Amino acid sequence: MTVSVSRVAIAGWAAALAIGLFSTAGAQTAQTPEGAQKFLGVVAAQGTTKLYFDSSSNWSTVYATRKFEKCVQEATYDFFGFQNGTRSRCFDDSDSKTINAPARDLKAASATGACSTRFEFSDYFQGQRDGDWEFGPTGRTTYVVNWAKIASVKADGSWVRLSPPLQGFHLLMASPDMATRMAFAMEFLRQSCDAAAATGF
Repeated sequence: MTVSVSRVAIAGWAAALAIGLFSTAGAQTAQTPEGAQKFLGVVAAQGTTKLYFDSSSNWSTVYATRKFEKCVQEATYDFFGFQNGTRSRCFDDSDSKTINAPARDLKAASATGACSTRFEFSDYFQGQRDGDWEFGPTGRTTYVVNWAKIASVKADGSWVRLSPPLQGFHLLMASPDMATRMAFAMEFLRQSCDAAAATGF
């Protein structure tokens, strides 16, 4: 009789433990907008994601300058105003150009509101050189996405694409699986911030 009671007790404890573990697991995997924002931040901090801007966007433009010595030949004249020769005159000069540099390394992502996320990315062209050319800062290292204004989020291989494109904003993830997870989190935020969803349509 004692053995039977013990077995019943053990069975009860096991059931209670299973229910407790199930409840804990359920709490840990609950999907919330806060959890989605945190997921974006964790993935961004891993440093394996690149942010791309379309070449048609001015966000992809990087400016470069160079300094050099420029020499010109000038005529020389005598006291009476007649040309009597030439001389070389040199002075410092500079030049500039723009290049298309669409890729940036994604560094961080953080919530700036219930329906917005600030993405922070590198400006690694600043101070870099290409021969005599020195790249300047792009002047842009953050990009804020308002999820209420996004129409859709889709994974395309290792890419995550937002529609509308937001200045050609795309993410290149480390793998297709990570792109699927990132797109799911972003789509969750988009749906959570969809004001029209309250209408039932």
